[in-house]
Amino acid sequence: MISTHYSLIRQFAPAAALAAVTLATVARAGDMSAAPVTGSGEGVWYAIPAAFLLGVLAALIIYSRLQRRHRGSASLKPAAAVAIPGATTTASHVYLLQQGGEGMRHEILHTPCRIGRGTERNEVVLKHPSISRRHAQITLRKDGVYEITDMESLNGVFVNDRKVKNAPLADGDLIDVGDLTFRFTTRGE
Repeated sequence: MISTHYSLIRQFAPAAALAAVTLATVARAGDMSAAPVTGSGEGVWYAIPAAFLLGVLAALIIYSRLQRRHRGSASLKPAAAVAIPGATTTASHVYLLQQGGEGMRHEILHTPCRIGRGTERNEVVLKHPSISRRHAQITLRKDGVYEITDMESLNGVFVNDRKVKNAPLADGDLIDVGDLTFRFTTRGE
């Protein structure tokens, strides 16, 4: 950040200094059109305040550029990361479709998406006695693959009839969470 300040000062300081020298030179040359009429005929008195004002103007320009850069870098944060610390917004529509029974559809809007019986800190709340309070979590890895993780639940997590602690998910995979079965899909049907 400090190097940014110095580079901006180096960028604008020569222009401010040149303007101050130009004003002082005009005043010394005796250009009386801009100077008030004095007894001695010299119009040099306003060169120092003019140079000071140009320096203040250059400082304000530098300050506004720094503020604009700072605001621009802060506004690059995604909205989901601001609303939910550590969350990643999903790029496409991803769903958990409950198989049999009620056939509910749960959309995964961001990751991590926590699944459990408890209403606090779970995005997918399943009111079923076989579901732990914090049962599983779905995350989006950096390589773009979704992954489910068992959160040390009592009844475990199964992907395609295989008990897993941690497993990648593909479109159409069947996920057993407690006694409930879901299909992981990007189509929503």
